[in-house]
This record gives sequence, C-alpha cells and structure tokens, in this order.
Amino acid sequence: MVPAVIESLQSWNMGQHIQLHGDVKTADQESKCQRERTCEPLRSPVKVVATEADEACAAYSKDTGATILTNDSDLLIYDLGEKGSVIKLNTIEYKGQPEHAVNEKLINALRWRPGVIAQKLQISGINRLAFARSRDPYSSYANILQCARQQLSNAQKDDFIQFSEEYSLALSNSSAPPELDKLDPRISELFLQIKHPTHNATRFDVPHIYLPVLLENPARTCSWTYGAGFRRLAYSLLTLSVPALCRPAEIIEHQRRGARIAAVALVPLSQEETVSELGWVENMFSSAFASSNCQRTSSAFWVVFGFLEASRRLKADDKMPISQEWIIQFLASGRLNSPFTWDDLHAYTNAQAVLYSLRLLKQILFAVRDSLPPELSRSAARAQELLDDLPNLCSLACSLWEIARDSRFDDNTAALIGDMYSLVADVDE
Repeated sequence: MVPAVIESLQSWNMGQHIQLHGDVKTADQESKCQRERTCEPLRSPVKVVATEADEACAAYSKDTGATILTNDSDLLIYDLGEKGSVIKLNTIEYKGQPEHAVNEKLINALRWRPGVIAQKLQISGINRLAFARSRDPYSSYANILQCARQQLSNAQKDDFIQFSEEYSLALSNSSAPPELDKLDPRISELFLQIKHPTHNATRFDVPHIYLPVLLENPARTCSWTYGAGFRRLAYSLLTLSVPALCRPAEIIEHQRRGARIAAVALVPLSQEETVSELGWVENMFSSAFASSNCQRTSSAFWVVFGFLEASRRLKADDKMPISQEWIIQFLASGRLNSPFTWDDLHAYTNAQAVLYSLRLLKQILFAVRDSLPPELSRSAARAQELLDDLPNLCSLACSLWEIARDSRFDDNTAALIGDMYSLVADVDE
C-alpha cells in the first residue's frame, strides 16, 4: 500500500488539484490559480527520509506551519512552533456536500496545535506533560498537569533532557541521499545499509530486506521463488557500486513461507556474472518487445511477462508450467474456476512476485547507475532503458475484479500471449 501511494504521488500533477475556494476571487487570485493549475508539476509531493519520518515531519511543520496527518500521538510532543499542527486520521469525517457549493465536498477533522494547547495549559510545552505522564502513567490528568507545571528538580532535569532527546529536531536538517525519493521504502532501507551505512538506523551485521507479505497458498512453493534471479541481479549491482572492501558477502531476504518468516541468504554475483546476467535480460526484453505488437507501457504486456517468467521457473523445476489457455481465460475473467480456487490465486501471485522483482531491479539500476564500474555501467544503462516503461505498482498489482472488467485484457491479449510464449523454447504446454 505505502509504496503504491508514494509512487502515485511522485507522478501526480499538483497544479491540477490546486484551487482557491470562496465566493469571491480577485483577478490576481484567478490568475495565480490558473498558473498553479497549469504547472507541470509544482514539485515532488513525496520525500523519503533515512530514518523515522516523525522528526522530518515535525521539522517541516515547524518551518512551514503545515499540518501533519497521522495517528501517532507522539507527533504532539515535538516542538511544532506557533503554527504547526496535527490532525489524527481517525478524526477525519466526510460530511457530504455543503448546500451552497454543490461541486465541493465537506470534510471535518479535529486539529491540535501543541503550541496553543501548551499556552492554555500554562506549561512550557507538551513535552513537559508527556514527561510527567511517562513518570507516572497511572496518575490522574489533574495530577499530571500539576506535575508538568512544577519546576523540575536537578535529578528530574537530567531525566527530562534524556526524555526530550527522542523528540529533538537537532538532526532534522541532516541530508539524506537524493536517490531515496525514487525508491520503495523497503528498497531504500537496503540501499542505505550498503551504500550509506552512516544513515542506516537498522545496524544489521548483514544487509537485510523484508519482502512484502503475499496472499498465496501456504501449502505451495513460496511465490518469492519466482523472480529471485532479478532480485539477485539487483543486489549484485548494489554491492558492486561500493568499494570491494565494503561489499557484503550475502543479502538476507525475509520472506513469509507458510506460517513462518524465513531468512533466505542470496549471494551476490561477481562483476563478470552480473554483466552476463544483464546481457541475458537485455536480449530477453529486446526480443519480447520486438515480437509483440503491444506497447511497452501496457500493463497487459508486463502481466503476461510475469506469468511467462513464472512458467519458465516452474518448467526448470520439473513442475507443470502455466499454459497459454489458462492465462487467456484468467485474464478474461479474473479466475479460472468457479468457485474461485487457491490455484487461481497462487498462480497470479507468482506473476506478481516476478513483477515486484523487476520493479526492484529497475529502482536499483536507477540508484546506482552513476557509481558502477565503466563496463558494468554500460550494460546497466541498456537494461535500465528497457525497464523504463515498467508501469507503476497500481497498474501492475491489479485486483482480480480490475482484471475482469479492464479493457487492457481484451482479445488482443491472446495474440500477445502466443507471441511471447513462442520466444521461450523451454516453456510449453
């Protein structure tokens, strides 16, 4: 969910959504509004930071007077300045359309201004109230407020300083690598562990990545088995982008397998092996693009490729590959059997794992393109160009209902599947 939202916001044209509300607009206001709506775009609405986002959100709110939307009450403890504020998500209510403006929607929410609240409570800051609460969590509100108003003893001052350090904005201006803004949060954590260990908050001895939990048949082979080659290639590129002495010997993937979370070690490829794998990826996609009449930006192309790659791996493991007829029927209706079966879901999840792995590879290629050895950099640039048209996560991770109703999966899909399957000799019926 979070990566999909971030990715959508990064391509969102903010100017189209900015309007001035009210019954009266001056000519200058109308002109300004028009300029803002036609801006392409104003600026990226997403900022990925290297540590917990609380501190960065609090610093931004203090500097700009922005309101933080969150369900984390800890944000109230930070110094948000005079204008900074917090709206808790669970207080937002949709009130319908106001009578005087049929084209508008009314949303109510409860907003807290910690600075104003502290003044009305006659305390120096909400952090004093939080500190008193932390020392005596079972006391009444009246007693907590009285303690917050009292002068601290010398012993309490040391404890209060230590308590306040957790909510300090002292490090909020520390620069994060610019590549983070274009990375999935899960991928950015791995990127920091390998490329920028000083920014890394996890402090693992061996780099780790936690893969998303997939909805699959727990009795079948873990879907993350499919696409593992693309992820290993991505990890290899990431390790080869740092000096040899800093390269980890393995990457640990945490995957859900059945009812447990398993730690799976992947050993990065050597530079020669990485160049060879990039060449294989380039040849595979060049052939697929050349043989297909479907546009490279079409999600139908990539979803079919996900099934194709999962079938190739099934065949290599001496298992029954996914047939063309199965994919055609599935993409036409969103299911193969009625009622819906675990086999339908598991096969589709296999394809989703392949597509997420390709997305990981695409992002790593972008992040390390300028820090690879020359020979490897040229191969990576060609692979990156081929993956540039990989659609966003919302388009790739279609729900079964979306597949059944979506015109992307029409009669032309059958021809696309036939064309692509003809490219892979080791996948047959």
